[in-house]
Amino acid sequence: MRQSKSTAPVEDFDGLSVAQMHYMVYEPYGASCPVQFKKNMSDEMLDAIPVFCNVKDLLCIINDAEGLKQTAAGYIPPKVVREWYEKKNLSSFWIEKGYAKTRTENDWIVIATINLVLELAGIIRVYKKKLVLIKKWQKAVEQQEFSELFHVFLEAFTNCFNWAYNDRYSNEFSGQSGFMYLLYLLHRYGEQTRNLNFYTDLYYKAFPNLHFAGMYDYDEGYKVCENAVYLRFFERFAVWFGLVEIEDDRRTRYRKSEAEITATDTFRSLLSRL
Repeated sequence: MRQSKSTAPVEDFDGLSVAQMHYMVYEPYGASCPVQFKKNMSDEMLDAIPVFCNVKDLLCIINDAEGLKQTAAGYIPPKVVREWYEKKNLSSFWIEKGYAKTRTENDWIVIATINLVLELAGIIRVYKKKLVLIKKWQKAVEQQEFSELFHVFLEAFTNCFNWAYNDRYSNEFSGQSGFMYLLYLLHRYGEQTRNLNFYTDLYYKAFPNLHFAGMYDYDEGYKVCENAVYLRFFERFAVWFGLVEIEDDRRTRYRKSEAEITATDTFRSLLSRL
């Protein structure tokens, strides 16, 4: 039986069909998406996700204090930021090297991002200059039931929060648009260590419209786009969620295409393919 055009494998999509790619881009959490985050998350699985360990810490702080009072400028208090950072769930290169200090949440991009995403997700809000839990989630936090809350946070992180907010790359969509396709590639190839260029070549083959067309010569434009994918998807999404390990030494710090990437055991426990 002949396959329709929508279900036939497409070489540029690494063997996926047009229909499968549609679900990845437009319905990444739908039942028909080829890559799925597991629905029921055990405590052990959630504890292996660095960014979510920080989420749980903040929610417990807010709940225990019956609201976390903000500074006059509207930030999380510095004392809380310092104590939170010392748990080292996700450290900062700049803070570790002494180039910055944990004075405000803006000195540690992880906490600033978490704060924004939790508000976008409808998990916390600001009330009378305090961060407070939305009533719907109070019982879950009190009873330490975080599985559903994780999925709400994840979807807000990927679908509502603009990853370009935290960087200065001009191409707003590289790395975030089609993020589920990058997860598919990691699921297929990630057991073996591969460099960044392997993934970005496949990504831009599938999404050539995300290239900096007309803004740079080809080589320079590709390098900028590749760095955006590295920073947004790999470093500030996949590493934060414990999905990959990156060997990024002095040699690769300014040549990201050579950074070596491997999917983690956490990746394999959190994601599956249809």
